[in-house]
Amino acid sequence: MKNRFLAWGIYCLLGFSGLAAAQQPVRLVVMTDIGGDPDDQQSLVRLLLHSDQVQLEGLLTSSRLEHGQDTRPDLIHEQLDAYEKVYPNLLKHSKNFPTPMSLRTMVKPGQGDQQAFGVGHDTPASDWLIQVVDQPDTRPVWVAVWGGQRELAQALSKVKATRSPEAVQAFVRKLRVYVIENQDGHERWILKNFPGLFLISAGYVNLGYPLFPKVREYSALRGMYMTGDESLTSRAWVQEHIRGEENPMAAVYPLDGGGVVGLKEGDTPSYIGLLPNGLNISERPDWGGFGGRFRKLKNQLYTDMVDFQNGVWNERHTVSRWRPYFQNDFIARLDWCVRSYAEANHHPVAVLNKQAGADVVTIAAQAGGAVKLSAFGSTDPDNHPLHYKWWNYWEAGSYSGNVHPINPEKIECTFPIPPDAPKGTVFHVILEVTDSGSPALTSFRRAVITVE
Repeated sequence: MKNRFLAWGIYCLLGFSGLAAAQQPVRLVVMTDIGGDPDDQQSLVRLLLHSDQVQLEGLLTSSRLEHGQDTRPDLIHEQLDAYEKVYPNLLKHSKNFPTPMSLRTMVKPGQGDQQAFGVGHDTPASDWLIQVVDQPDTRPVWVAVWGGQRELAQALSKVKATRSPEAVQAFVRKLRVYVIENQDGHERWILKNFPGLFLISAGYVNLGYPLFPKVREYSALRGMYMTGDESLTSRAWVQEHIRGEENPMAAVYPLDGGGVVGLKEGDTPSYIGLLPNGLNISERPDWGGFGGRFRKLKNQLYTDMVDFQNGVWNERHTVSRWRPYFQNDFIARLDWCVRSYAEANHHPVAVLNKQAGADVVTIAAQAGGAVKLSAFGSTDPDNHPLHYKWWNYWEAGSYSGNVHPINPEKIECTFPIPPDAPKGTVFHVILEVTDSGSPALTSFRRAVITVE
């Protein structure tokens, strides 16, 4: 097993050889109940096309729950077969896509029986998670749980039973978990036994499931396909933009999700908020991004928060407001599968106040003053003209009113600080840099302004 794990590590290093050390990707393990709701297969297609932006370290199958007490790793390999066909073309657009071989080595089956748990019920999936976390890498490991949490609970149970309390705490500190609702009941055990675990519970309102029915209207993850511009998730949209061109990855994208006509992808928020696009700040779920916005309930437990859109406060808006952007990203990456670099579009590079990269820019300000913000230095790899937009993400800040930037569509703007803003007030100003390609792609930057 050690030799196989070492081989996997070498493949990962080869797959990510082009990444700069200063901008290491997020480490990510996915647990999927693929083979149940087809939306897992939808989410996996998108994930593979963004796999140059994260460091995938596990593709683990879990019980299909009400769809069958078994697991379907074969469906992951089916998608990897398609990925292998387009991999050479993807490399024309980004050298950071992992090799198909490295991805195959990290597909591990879990336990089909969702209730089998504890001593004697370790699986290749639960053991793989432990080995990933135990690697001598200081970066945290994000675990995206698309189905039941049995494999995560099993790994934690084994660590708790075989290690000292200090070693258990060290293991838990390295974990960042994003769960797509409490689908098998194990979340309650996890929260009770590991209260300090960093855990984003999307759909926390459904913690009582399966004892109580699900309430979908208050789950951020449902913003993937509900509220906002729902034409961007319709079957017609899927047929035109995903299935409309001969493409091996499009061929393994189901036309419909479970109970949804067209795109569902209810699991996608678990990882799309980790992509380094200048908006997403993975360690701050309360700041909002593609994967939703969450408030800290207690300890390190985060639950769904609301954004205000179209006159209504709702949790789903924290994802659906970004749909036009991440759908265009998806279209572009599907193009990467079959088109040359010159024929496809690529993201512009957004620069904020002379600072490149994707990190947040922090600024101190005085009440009654003004902050000058500049996007000078932003570029486009395809030499497309750029368009700029500045706006105040006021739901993520702490000021009670909405303050608007001056000259919000210019390359430079001024953000006025209200005279009545108390010390410690925080504003989040978002910069959008959008190119003129097809589809139009947007890169973001975030300025966090604090009143001194």
